[in-house]
Amino acid sequence: MALARRAPALVALAGAALLFPVQGRLDARRTPPPDVLEVLPPRAILRVLTFGHPQTAANLLEIRATNFLMRWLEGMDRLRHEHISRLYDAILALDPMDAGAYRRASVYFYSVADRADLARAFLERGIDPARGVPVGHPGRWLLFVELASIELLDGLGKPEDERVEHVRRGGELLQRAVGLPGAPPELEAFARRLATRGLSPLEALRYDEQRWLDAAGHGEPAMRAQAERRLTETRAALIAQALQQVADDVAQQAGAPPGDLDALWRFIDAALRHHERGGGRLPDALEVLREHGVEDPLGVGYRLEEGRVIAPGVEARRLQRALEERFHRWQQARPGEVPTAEELGLVTASPRLEVRIDRDGVRVTPR
Repeated sequence: MALARRAPALVALAGAALLFPVQGRLDARRTPPPDVLEVLPPRAILRVLTFGHPQTAANLLEIRATNFLMRWLEGMDRLRHEHISRLYDAILALDPMDAGAYRRASVYFYSVADRADLARAFLERGIDPARGVPVGHPGRWLLFVELASIELLDGLGKPEDERVEHVRRGGELLQRAVGLPGAPPELEAFARRLATRGLSPLEALRYDEQRWLDAAGHGEPAMRAQAERRLTETRAALIAQALQQVADDVAQQAGAPPGDLDALWRFIDAALRHHERGGGRLPDALEVLREHGVEDPLGVGYRLEEGRVIAPGVEARRLQRALEERFHRWQQARPGEVPTAEELGLVTASPRLEVRIDRDGVRVTPR
């Protein structure tokens, strides 16, 4: 009976042994290593040699690859990148859903072989659901983080405009990880800061608008619905920012901010009619308002307080998301207990918002 229970493991080990037919010869050598490709059978028969245990064989093969690389680290200049490529190609042929293997391969290519292009190629293979890690895998988000890291590192030491472009691309890659299983909620704010570096607040919101517009047209229905919600919120924030920019222009020209929203509307209307008569390029803020109007898409409305445009609907949406995430963490740690707002990290709530917390969750509404 004991032998029967151990049979699957013994079969897997037997298959793994066939993956390394020159094991003794390798260990016995004291001179520079032989071509590591000698120990690998053709890719086409790798899975056959595992006897139904490809993941176990892939793990054993990666241990062999890591030991080999660590042993000859000092003489790595003699280890061509083709060796690492062939090793990890075999590992991932056996277990294409191993997110960690894609990451480790990228580290070897980037840090040891000095081949950022190959590091990217393996990571991009990993994030392709058809070839690599499936969409719902909890480790998939880390592959985007590795791609972003390579992008950021490649920008070091370059002229400022080039470096900023690398930073933005890194942020865009991080944004693709936002919301994936396992990704921390803090990633969204950090990714956005990188992706919008060097952009004005209005340009940053334009960027967000396009991102959510794209997301709303792809993916599963639930994901599209969420993207639609975020798109509406972003457009409400975009209009508010455009209004703020116009209000600042009025304050600069008149020496004082508009007294109320009606005065601001009148200025915007006059500016748009003046442009229609004279032509030419509209300022960015007025272009946004011509495209989207001045009404709040969230249906809450805007306020003008001492020259500052307030969007209570946007504030409520953002606070709701932050508190919901903390509420779910609290529930996991203390099942059945209902936290206070202070216990969720909300020391002082905005007087424009009402926060209610009960066993069913968190609700934030504008007053």
